[in-house]
Amino acid sequence: MGAIGGSVAVSTPRCGASQKFCPDSGMMPGAGLETRATGTVLRMLLRPLAALVFLGSLAFIVREWWIDPATLRWAGYVVTAVVGAMAAWLLRDGEASTVKLRMIEAALFAAMAVQGAVVAHDSLLTAAASGDPGLVLFALGMTLLDFTVLMAAYALFIPNDWPRASLVLVPMALATPVIWWAVAARNPEVAELAAPVLTFGAVSSLVLLGAVAVVTCIVGTMLITRYRSMAFDARSDALYDLRSQIGEGGMGEVWLAEHKTLARPAAIKIVRPDLLADGDKAAGTNVIKRFVREAQATAALRSPHTVEIYDFGVTDEGTFYYVMEYLDGLDLGTLVKRHGPLPTARAVHMLRQACASLEDAHSHGLVHRDIKPANLFACRLGTEYDFTKVLDFGLVKDQKPTQNTQLTVDGLTTGTPAYMAPEMALQDGRVGPATDIYALGCVAYWLLTGKLVFDEPTPVAMIVNHVKTTPEAPSTRTELPIPSALDEIVLRCLEKEPADRYSSMRELAAALATVQLGDEWSSAHAEEWWQIHQPTVELPKLAKAS
Repeated sequence: MGAIGGSVAVSTPRCGASQKFCPDSGMMPGAGLETRATGTVLRMLLRPLAALVFLGSLAFIVREWWIDPATLRWAGYVVTAVVGAMAAWLLRDGEASTVKLRMIEAALFAAMAVQGAVVAHDSLLTAAASGDPGLVLFALGMTLLDFTVLMAAYALFIPNDWPRASLVLVPMALATPVIWWAVAARNPEVAELAAPVLTFGAVSSLVLLGAVAVVTCIVGTMLITRYRSMAFDARSDALYDLRSQIGEGGMGEVWLAEHKTLARPAAIKIVRPDLLADGDKAAGTNVIKRFVREAQATAALRSPHTVEIYDFGVTDEGTFYYVMEYLDGLDLGTLVKRHGPLPTARAVHMLRQACASLEDAHSHGLVHRDIKPANLFACRLGTEYDFTKVLDFGLVKDQKPTQNTQLTVDGLTTGTPAYMAPEMALQDGRVGPATDIYALGCVAYWLLTGKLVFDEPTPVAMIVNHVKTTPEAPSTRTELPIPSALDEIVLRCLEKEPADRYSSMRELAAALATVQLGDEWSSAHAEEWWQIHQPTVELPKLAKAS
């Protein structure tokens, strides 16, 4: 199974049925039954609903104060205060999660139901006090009407499937008989007064009206939610089916996906939610900046040896993502671990391709800063084999002095110690194209020997060696033949002073091209190796919707 963009560890697919992803709607990994369309609609509609309920409750309090303050009950004050607080919170928090919105929804309708029950209780007792059984029946009818309006508001404003809607609406439909039972149980004289008018015809009419109301609202909720979701899908211009999670890196998860209409495999990188959910807003802001920078920097590059970006954006719930080409192959770290050091001709072939990508980045004023075997990817591309791509520009630095791009986040390593240039470790302000040349020299060392330049037990010890210790020539660390000219090229890349290294990736590539290699690595050799060691793996099939 191939991996794709980002410094990712390939993992076994763990996603069952296919999921949807798009900027406006669709399923996100781990989203359960809640869709993006549902969360977005819930956020949009709860705000005006809470505001309307608050203003309505406030208007009734003012009316009662004007007419007869003695008739005001505690429920009116409590509900108005609670709903007002919820309305203020919804207006303030524009990025509330779907779970929080569902909690607000439940609290809002529970508050309205409690107020409705208190008003109905008082209305029935007031009607009974008049001694007119007809007024008691009228009060029951008004109670049913009040809760029917509440059910209609739920159906209109709250997106839901029918099982969840039923859990809310059925208790509302049962509220009228429950309230009557409570009043009659505590006040037998009220039940006795109303007995003549509570005939079978009257009671059955109330029951049928309640049943019709609840069924209509449940069906209405289901249909409105479905049509809203269809509308979101219709206006989405980038809908993907997620097949399986195939990797996880420092900033995000990587998912194998397929475009809905183009039927093209792709990889979607999604920022890790836990990085933004620890309550550290400054760290979360830096993570977002790094993620945006990675997508923008990669999309600006045109080298065929840089992973291609198809799409980039932010979902309505604030989740950052970008869509990359899917690469069929493996990173150079995994390649060497599985198959050992590479023949010099093959290593040079891959290094020259990496130089082409990084020269393009440097010409745009961008420094990668995290070149390592895991971020160089060997793949088959059409009929070409050993085609090398540079991935993961998450630590990219813009050399333009007008922008501050020194982004660091606690818990995220800025660079990789085994491939870190001395100026990166010292943070002396000299990070530039030569920094990537040093790291690529470390990669060359790894490809030729299967060993790190400095193999130390701790990151700190490794960094100290990069700053102070002169490395051994690659040929002294392996039994495989390495031309002395290639030794010199690698060691020049690993010079401590940036000025002593090659002046550009173009110069480094030219130097690699002059190395006299004993054995040729042709396209035929590459194809034969891939057919034997890395045969084409069929992508996982999308699960059909049931």
